[in-house]
Amino acid sequence: MKATITQTNKPHRSDRRNAGRSIIYVESPLDNVAERWFEGNKIRELSFKCKTWSKVSRMTTKPTAVALKELFPEALSITFSSKAGCKCGCSPGYIMKHPANQYGNSFWVKVEASDSEIETFAKSINTNQIIKALEKEIELNSVLA
Repeated sequence: MKATITQTNKPHRSDRRNAGRSIIYVESPLDNVAERWFEGNKIRELSFKCKTWSKVSRMTTKPTAVALKELFPEALSITFSSKAGCKCGCSPGYIMKHPANQYGNSFWVKVEASDSEIETFAKSINTNQIIKALEKEIELNSVLA
């Protein structure tokens, strides 16, 4: 996978400029595969927080974080946050920590993956183990409801 910066902005409000912290917003084909899994398994219709979906989400963000670390080798850490850009969760992204003497920016990044990387990822989230874990979780929560 390869990540490319498409846009960089300094936060326009001084209270949003944090020393040592930047936000990276990502467009990735892995997110599209995970979204199809989410929709196909009707996760939105569940009345509980789905642990299996959380696992699929982590499986999606890990390879993206690796690609971002290659793009930003000076970063001390890069971690996904569903509330990176806003406390309400409307702006998910990656939080990049860097030396405190640097002010943060907002970066927009496009991640590219080969067809084989996308296919391998799709297979990894559509295994029998994950599907059975989802079925078991749904069954358990329907009994508890």
